[in-house]
This record gives sequence, structure tokens and C-alpha cells, in this order.
Amino acid sequence: VAPGLDITDLPPRGFRTLTLQTEHGLGEWRSFGVRLDMDGRERRVLALMDMKKRGELGKDIAEHVAQPAILILPLVALLLWWTIRRGLRPLDQLSSEVAALDGFAGQRLDTQHRFREFTSTVSAINTLVDTLQKQAQREREFASDVAHELRTPLAAMALQARAAQADASPERLARLEREALRAGRILSQLLDLARAQRTGNGGPSNLLETQDVELGELAARLISNHAQLAYETGHELSLQQPEQPVRVSAQPMLLELALRNLIENALRHTPEGTQVSVEIWRSSDGFGVSVSDDGQRAGSGAVTAASEPGLGLGLRLVGRIAEQMGATLERDAGEPPMSTRFNLRWAR
Repeated sequence: VAPGLDITDLPPRGFRTLTLQTEHGLGEWRSFGVRLDMDGRERRVLALMDMKKRGELGKDIAEHVAQPAILILPLVALLLWWTIRRGLRPLDQLSSEVAALDGFAGQRLDTQHRFREFTSTVSAINTLVDTLQKQAQREREFASDVAHELRTPLAAMALQARAAQADASPERLARLEREALRAGRILSQLLDLARAQRTGNGGPSNLLETQDVELGELAARLISNHAQLAYETGHELSLQQPEQPVRVSAQPMLLELALRNLIENALRHTPEGTQVSVEIWRSSDGFGVSVSDDGQRAGSGAVTAASEPGLGLGLRLVGRIAEQMGATLERDAGEPPMSTRFNLRWAR
């Protein structure tokens, strides 16, 4: 091969692809050459590889690598499938238990004999189940309160209607009208509560956008609206507010609904001659609005549905609205001569 090489075509050092004539014919060779100076004479060292042989060698190596892989890959894939299925079996079992779980019946997931990796998941599911159970219990209590609230006026309406059939006197018709209006007020409160819950849970919110509301202006407007009712029930309705206006960031519709219910409760569930005072206040730890009366209403300081006959639904509504607005509903004895006070408080 050496006599057929063109020295001038070779680089001093590096690779080159050459076309050479050998005893086997014309072919391509890959070369790597180095030029050396030895005793003043130039020498060339050249390594050559037949490209055809190189391709055959690469093919042989590929076959030796590919054939075992082709045989082993299905086995590896089967082993991986079995391992993944076995590893996911506890998760499938947990999914089946969650699907069969009746959260409203007090059932919970068993935390014993669990894989350590699922401890946090089981704990989160049980926390969610506990929340749902508490919510369901509150809804059942609320439904019981509603049934109790409606049963009394409906039963009275039935009795008055029977009596009116026998003797339709003006007095009996007036009683029938009062009981019908009472039932209507309860249904109105239910509709207000349903609207507040619907808008608070992702429903229409165009009326519930948070705005700066001046409590004094809102209270004055509601007192003006209830002046006729206060006159008819023989109550003295008043407003107290500081010189500096008190503003709160809240949903105007919900705030008005809550304050209106507190005023109506005081007017409708206290005896004639009672003073009802709406006060706007500000202190070092918060601000808010309170509705007080001196009607000596019985009950403890806790705001519960059963603390006042006929008052539970209104207070339940105000409590839900206060929670949604970021406020708290409190009840205490108030400042003398007042005997009962309800506070809507916002913390600073």
C-alpha cells in the first residue's frame, strides 16, 4: 500500500479518508498519520483501516449488543409491570375503601396497619371526612330549627282557620293574618340565608363585591326603614355613633342583611315599651356595630339557635353572614340599662 500513497496529500498530523488500490481492488481507507523528524530525516507513521472492514466490525458489535437486549427487554418489561402492579396494590385498596366510605354516617378510614407512605394521605382524608360530618350535623340541626320555627305558626294558622270557618270575627282573622306574616318572615329569612350561602360558595357575586361601607350611614338608613315597625310595636329606636365615621371593608348586601335581622329581632321579640339602640363603636382592639335592648330577654351569652324562641333562625343567619365577612357575632348583657346586646365585631 505504501508506494501508492501521495505524501503531499496527507496532513502532518490527523485523520484523512483515502482511496487506495490494493490487491483486493480499489477501496476506501481511514488513516491517521504523524510526521516525525529523526536524525534530520523526515519519517511518516501511518495507521490505516479498511472502511469496509470497519463497517463489518460495527455491524458485528451492534448484533452482539442488540440480540441480548431483544431477548431481555420483554422480560424486563414484564418484571417492571409486575413490580408496578404490586406496588400500586395498596393504593388500589385505599381507593376502594375511600369509594365505599360513608362520611355522613360517621365512618373513617382505619389508620392501623397502613403503609408509612400513605399515613399523610389517610390523615388528610379523615380530616376531610370529619369536616363533612360536622357540616352535615350543622345542616341537620339547622333543618330541625327551621322545622321548629315553621311548625308553630303553621299550626296556629290551621287552628285560626278552623275557628274562622265557624266564626269569622275580625279578631280571629287578624290572628290568622299575624301567623301568616310570621311564617312569611321565616321563609324570607330562609331565602336570605340560601342566597348568602349560594353567593359565598362560588355563585353569583356581583352583589357581594367587597366595598368600603360607612356603618353610620347604613345603620341610619335601616333605622329609617324600621321606624314604622318600631312605632307599631311600641319601641323606642335610636342610633349612637362617634363623630368620626367608622368604615369597614365588607359586602354591602350581606352587611345590611345581618344588621337588618338584628334590628328586626330586637323589635319583634321584646315587649312593648322596650328601648332598642343601634351603636357604632370603635375601640383599641376593633370596631363594629351593636344592637342593644332593655327587654330583659332570657338566655345565656352564647349565640345559639335555641337561646331564644323564634330567634334561632335569624341569629343563625347573622352568624353565617358574620363568618363570611370575617367578623364575629357576640352576645352579652350590654351597658345598663340595656339587658341584651348583639355585637358584630371586626378586629383591627
